[in-house]
Amino acid sequence: LAGCTSQGKLKRWYVQAVDAQRTGQLELARRGYEQLLAEDSGFEGANNNLAILQFRADKPAEGLSSLQKELKLRPTLRAARLNEVIALTVAKDKRAVARAQEFTAAHPKDGLGFLALGTALAMTEASGSDVEAALAQAIQLGPEPVTAQALFQRAQVQARQQEYAKAAADFAAVSKLRRDATAHYNRGLVLTRAGQYRAAVEALKLAAALDPDAAAIAHAEALAQRLL
Repeated sequence: LAGCTSQGKLKRWYVQAVDAQRTGQLELARRGYEQLLAEDSGFEGANNNLAILQFRADKPAEGLSSLQKELKLRPTLRAARLNEVIALTVAKDKRAVARAQEFTAAHPKDGLGFLALGTALAMTEASGSDVEAALAQAIQLGPEPVTAQALFQRAQVQARQQEYAKAAADFAAVSKLRRDATAHYNRGLVLTRAGQYRAAVEALKLAAALDPDAAAIAHAEALAQRLL
């Protein structure tokens, strides 16, 4: 005779797995989701959350498979759709752009979706203007961590296009939103490229204060100092 598991018990297992995931008990969380899915293969959110653990364990094929199981049952589930875009982008799969465009069309006020779109476009070597347009939407919509990351990525695009003043401004904006040695460091590099050596030294000193052991920062600062 086959036993049955009550819906209340399944919900309790899900909550326990989520709590384990949030507190860093990743193996316990993985076992919890797998136990839950063995009882109910379509339990909402379980495949999505399991996929996150699989990606963290460097198992991208398994993670994408779990996401696709979730999306087959719930094609409009926001978290799973967004995670699929991110997974495809990391895998350099060109389907990422189409999925990201579908996501932003369905969620036009979601800053994280536009950040994902900008990242996917950059992966396909789309035009800089297309990438910047997506990132500009992410900057405007936020929230703050999304704004900071979108500013950082836009600055990288501008630096590659040799728009050093714009890149320096965006890297400076990042540093106002989060403590980021890399943003100060990159600002120092683009200011050096622009011939603004004094400002470059100041930016690199800020980077060194946040990451005093980084040899690359010390080297860049020494170079900018010699050019003064």
